[in-house]
Amino acid sequence: MQVWDLGGQDRLRTSWATYFRGTHAAIVVIDSTDRARISIMKDELFRLLQHGDLEHAVVLVFANKQDLKEAMSPAEITDALSLHSIKNHDWHIQACCALTGDGLYDGLGWIAQREVSSMISPQNGRSWCHRDTRSHHSRGRPFRPRRCRLPPPSLLSVPCIILERSDGIANLWRHRSYDCLSLHLPKQFCQLPHHPFPSHFPTYPSKSDFLDYLHGYAARFAIMPLFRCAATEARFDATDLLWRVGAVRRRPEGEEESAEFVSPWLVVATGENAEPVVPEMKGMEAFKGEMMHSSEFRNGADYAGKRVLVVGCGNSGMEMCVDLCKHAAAPFLSVRSGAHVLPREMLGISTFGLAMKLVKWLPVRLVDKILLLLARIAIGDTGKYGLKRPKIGPLELKNATGKTPVLDVGAFPLIKNGSINVVPEVESLTRNGAKFADGEMAFDSVIFATGYRSNVPLWLKASSLSLSLSCVPRVKTSLNTHLVTRYQYWLYII
Repeated sequence: MQVWDLGGQDRLRTSWATYFRGTHAAIVVIDSTDRARISIMKDELFRLLQHGDLEHAVVLVFANKQDLKEAMSPAEITDALSLHSIKNHDWHIQACCALTGDGLYDGLGWIAQREVSSMISPQNGRSWCHRDTRSHHSRGRPFRPRRCRLPPPSLLSVPCIILERSDGIANLWRHRSYDCLSLHLPKQFCQLPHHPFPSHFPTYPSKSDFLDYLHGYAARFAIMPLFRCAATEARFDATDLLWRVGAVRRRPEGEEESAEFVSPWLVVATGENAEPVVPEMKGMEAFKGEMMHSSEFRNGADYAGKRVLVVGCGNSGMEMCVDLCKHAAAPFLSVRSGAHVLPREMLGISTFGLAMKLVKWLPVRLVDKILLLLARIAIGDTGKYGLKRPKIGPLELKNATGKTPVLDVGAFPLIKNGSINVVPEVESLTRNGAKFADGEMAFDSVIFATGYRSNVPLWLKASSLSLSLSCVPRVKTSLNTHLVTRYQYWLYII
């Protein structure tokens, strides 16, 4: 790929056409605060699009400086540039901020999606395609993928389209996690394939470190998802042996468009943390204080001097209690059914690393006994402080229920010295606090550290999945079948 940065000086504009040949996309950057020159940009844009070498180019308009109050909205810029009058080019306007990088990946992802789709080649009468079902033409001519012969993709470069319902990479880490969050496992256990963490990163990377790593991974492998595109239904078409995924994409200006994606292969990578879980609790409507899910908590700065009830004693609940203590709040940790609390490191190595080494040679139950013995030596009897251990060991419990043991990052010493108070399960909330089996206590705020759940069952039905397993032919090892398979497009939903 070649990218040309063409300056805006009058004396240079006559040379722009030198670079137009073979251009696939034109990117126009608009200063959203410069109302005086928006008409000049409009004239330059339409003069640009009249050039013959740009006949098939798509147009991306970056509405920059959206972080400033005086900035024009993308809708205002659309009207000022008369973008709706562009009929012979696909176009898209993207709100962005060059200083923070917000919106830049979204815009480039739109170009990437258009370019990948334009290279589709049918195989055995089937091809990957994006069928746009919108009923209007506000963004120019309807998108129709051009079909041409694809070069065989190289190893690690399998063509794919990635649908992402949020507005950027690592949405959970960027927008739904607290500031002090860090990896609870050593970085070598969390790295993605073919891209280790930088050597200068700490053993347990912080939230900002991990975000830098994920963006670096995406940049290295040119991963550009189709953002703000949420899957609404996925079904397997047994007649055509294709997956059909219905989706709704939100435009930056607020409008929505429907689309259908078709592919012989479907990968669901939405994880377990798609939707926050807030339990139904008696008295919630009567409580006059603040209530929130842990996904909304950022730090304890606003809770100084307040009594805060944290419901849930997992890793998030424990770590938020530590942060509340640092900001002079009084956290109370509600424990329902006990938890396995383990030190993050034992015998000079990470507890997780030690467990992974032991399970290679020993039964899980024996490994659990070793871990619990070492934990008792390191941190003492957690049951004395209200944290009763479950009857089965931490690894066996994880395998059976998915419940992860708590890797302590400083909460247990604060529980020992009384800075964090452990309380039993909440029976109900009251106007001024919460009621427990042994009495009632007053609280200013309640934070539900009660985890997340997957949303896959809402749009991927079990019948579709079982049908696909019985109808999709297995990949054979014959040369002809292998050559066909190399051209297939994969559709990822994350």
